[in-house]
Amino acid sequence: MNLYKLKYFIVTAEELNISKAAERLFISQQALSSQIGQLEQHYGVKLFERRPNLALTYAGSRLLEQARLLVQLNDQIEAEMESIRKNRRGSLRIGISYARGNLFASRVLPIYHRKYPAVDLTLVEGNSAELCGFLENGRVDVIVDFSPILLRDITTVRLLKERGFMVVPQTFMEQYGGPSRDVEALFKAPLLLLSKDSFLRNILDRYFKKQHITPNIVLESKNIATLCSLCRQNMGVTFCSEMYARQMGDTSGLTLLPMADDLSLGELVIAYPDGPAISPALRDFVELAKSFFSESEPVQ
Repeated sequence: MNLYKLKYFIVTAEELNISKAAERLFISQQALSSQIGQLEQHYGVKLFERRPNLALTYAGSRLLEQARLLVQLNDQIEAEMESIRKNRRGSLRIGISYARGNLFASRVLPIYHRKYPAVDLTLVEGNSAELCGFLENGRVDVIVDFSPILLRDITTVRLLKERGFMVVPQTFMEQYGGPSRDVEALFKAPLLLLSKDSFLRNILDRYFKKQHITPNIVLESKNIATLCSLCRQNMGVTFCSEMYARQMGDTSGLTLLPMADDLSLGELVIAYPDGPAISPALRDFVELAKSFFSESEPVQ
């Protein structure tokens, strides 16, 4: 079946007026009527009632539903083939938090760039509220953030359920935690915390309030790498996401303690706008990210 006939049928079904449909399709009314007639002859059913006004029959309404799916699938195939033919040219704008930007830049993006060398990559960093705003206003094509993503018409893909970790200098373990590694006692140590607009900081602040803890905050920063570096210098205890903990490398002199369930960060997801078809470049980015997180070694 020629897809053009189905496209002519879809427009006619939307307009329910041969004159307006022909005008939209830039063909004559006679040519459009002929195409619809050939379609009815092909399927052996009547697709429209002609009088008193043009209206879909039951067969016509069923064909409309399936024809739209076929046209969408064909558009997706053509987009993918065109992308391959043009060496996957295009752009992909990725929104991600400050802490996770470093991991993506060093692990995921080089692999992606080798597969899509002609795709221009842009990494836009921000906190959770900023990332949702970037996605909503079209500044980025996809974001990596925690669920729920409170936006309409968004597809989310789960990457992992992420824990939070307390990063403790060994000397602090002995001074505050004791042999039993008392995590609650470690909250009394000097703390190096992310700034108040970070997702992890919001979770910690709620926990401090719930447990009636007055934290001894000696430094705040947007940069988790800075905080971990100061932690190595015995300046205080800090907190990081599991994703960051996975790529810390040498942790000599430090102890990483998983935080309690009520301090869990939640599900890390990829989110992008709904649509009949996503670009091959975006689809492969999603698959690569899923593969990366499933293969990464968990933090012990």
